[in-house]
Amino acid sequence: MTSRLEDCLATMITIFHEYSGKQGDKYKLNQTELETILQKELPNYYKSQKGKDNIAKLMKSLDHDKDGEVSFKEFAMLNVSLAIACNDFFEGMQQGKCDK
Repeated sequence: MTSRLEDCLATMITIFHEYSGKQGDKYKLNQTELETILQKELPNYYKSQKGKDNIAKLMKSLDHDKDGEVSFKEFAMLNVSLAIACNDFFEGMQQGKCDK
């Protein structure tokens, strides 16, 4: 039996590979695949990005090796950044530092 955290990691990996490689390298996301994964798997984050220009900026910021695609490592960094931002928000709420 796996733990909740192990399940979470397996889910992140599985989701990435469900979307990667439909239009190119099977181990990477191109911009269209990145936009699709955000629309379907992170819809609230996607809505906050408002527009293809912001998706292009996100793609550029994630693409550390400048190959025009997002690797799993680069995608994982997005998820880590989002998790940190959410944690900071909830800690701030508990400490009364955020507007309700």
